[in-house]
Amino acid sequence: MSTPKRERKRLAKAELLMCLAVLCETWRKGCTDEDPSHYLPFAEWADDDTFVALARTYQLTGADLGKLLWQIGGELENRAIRAGYDDYWDES
Repeated sequence: MSTPKRERKRLAKAELLMCLAVLCETWRKGCTDEDPSHYLPFAEWADDDTFVALARTYQLTGADLGKLLWQIGGELENRAIRAGYDDYWDES
């Protein structure tokens, strides 16, 4: 029996939400200088970088942005779980 499209879309949405949560974690590590192997220190990022512009506009530091990204990532992870991220889908 085939899984209904509505259910497949629900599960895909849950996975996309989790992907965004992981992306927030990646950005958080960059803004807070926790991943020097992949990012320059935040203070050295280009002036036209989206995060630098955001920090400048709202007078925030990379650490401040990191806290916001951590919060947003957690919210997205919770939404993914509520959307069914932990549900098992087997089409075999």
